Amino acid sequence: MGVIDVNELTSMLNIPEDPRLLLGDLIEVNNNEAKLSQKGREVVSSIANCEEVVFRILYEYYRSRPRSLERDVALAEYGSKYVELSDYPIEITNEVLTTCLRLARFGAEANLPELARRYGVKAFLIGMRIGDYAAALEGLGHAVRKSRNPLELMPFIDQAIKLDKETINKHLVNYVGLMLSVGEGLIGSGFPKEALRFINHGLELIGEPNSELTCYLWTRLTTNLASAYMELMKYAEAIEMVNTALGKLTNCRIDERTRRQLVLELRDRLGVIKYLSGDLSGAYSVFSDVLREALELNEIPFAASAMHNLVKAKVLMSSDCSNYPELLRPIHGWTLRDSLNHYLTTNDQKNLRKVRILLTVLLIGIGDYDEAVKLLGQGDNDDIERFLRELITILKGEASTMTTEYRSPALADLATYINTALRITKWQSTGNKLWDQTAQALKNEITQIMKCQIPKLVLLQA
Repeated sequence: MGVIDVNELTSMLNIPEDPRLLLGDLIEVNNNEAKLSQKGREVVSSIANCEEVVFRILYEYYRSRPRSLERDVALAEYGSKYVELSDYPIEITNEVLTTCLRLARFGAEANLPELARRYGVKAFLIGMRIGDYAAALEGLGHAVRKSRNPLELMPFIDQAIKLDKETINKHLVNYVGLMLSVGEGLIGSGFPKEALRFINHGLELIGEPNSELTCYLWTRLTTNLASAYMELMKYAEAIEMVNTALGKLTNCRIDERTRRQLVLELRDRLGVIKYLSGDLSGAYSVFSDVLREALELNEIPFAASAMHNLVKAKVLMSSDCSNYPELLRPIHGWTLRDSLNHYLTTNDQKNLRKVRILLTVLLIGIGDYDEAVKLLGQGDNDDIERFLRELITILKGEASTMTTEYRSPALADLATYINTALRITKWQSTGNKLWDQTAQALKNEITQIMKCQIPKLVLLQA
């Protein structure tokens, strides 16, 4: 609607001549500047009105259709554009907002990040525009929780943080829930230091938790505070945070099952901290308790994770592989295979890989090479799995050297060590009894190292 230089206008229109030859009386030109004429303004206005009508028709068409994901997406897309062009009529805007929230919630629950992110942001923008702050904060929370990089959403997060104190206090649970989501997202994306700001802000707002919901949020925030300290390798502070939260839970007015679930989450986090700090014995003890409690509560994700963690701690504590058979048997009625099947069912590729590698290490340690190969499959994209496959071919006598071409310098060094050691195993019988006995002892020791110690070092890379 403003003024534009004629040369710039001809460049935009990609024409070499006077723009009036193309646009006629839709524009006025004066002193080499062009602007819309009265007729031009009327045409532009009619086009804008036409756009509003088109989006309204599309919105009403999909609104009349049976409920489905396709219908909700169309309602959110066309409806959000329509209410924007028609200055947010309240009844329709509320329906569009509800649809966006429903999509964001579904995206978060079904692990569909793009759905949660796109419609969570739409819900936030619409909610902020009409003053429905509870919906706005919830929508942004879903978007942040499923975003691969929460920093991309920082403009919206900053907008939420600028809400006045009265609004924040009125919607305290939604606001603190957003702080929790931002903190979790930043920790998961590798920004633990930045996460502290949002987690501490949430804790300050709650103060002393006095309801089931505030107790839940306070515990989750404290758990994430411990995680941030853990990522920053401040293990003593992290353990202190977990113990503080465990103590606080005893005074929270909360039903017993919820209390046990929160304690379970905190104890699981404590086990991870102890493991990372090098206290493998302490980690094993904690994870054993977590596994037992998780099975009692039927919290299968915690059981699957705890089983992996306690077996891994036990493997790394062992001086040899003599206890591997018992680690493959049930512990508290659960096996490592059960964890594997859980992650297969939930299609959790990250944890599936961890359990598969740990199981492979155990199977190599007990000499069940065929089962170990089946477990690893044939994919070549994973350095660790490829290394273990090659190691198995060496142990089965199907190869005499290992490749040293790995992205990981540690794996390349281990492969070089194995190749050096393998040269010793090629020494022939000489007839010298002392020499031959010593050579055989070295061969036995090298084989044991390759079966037991090398896989443990690989496990530390997983």
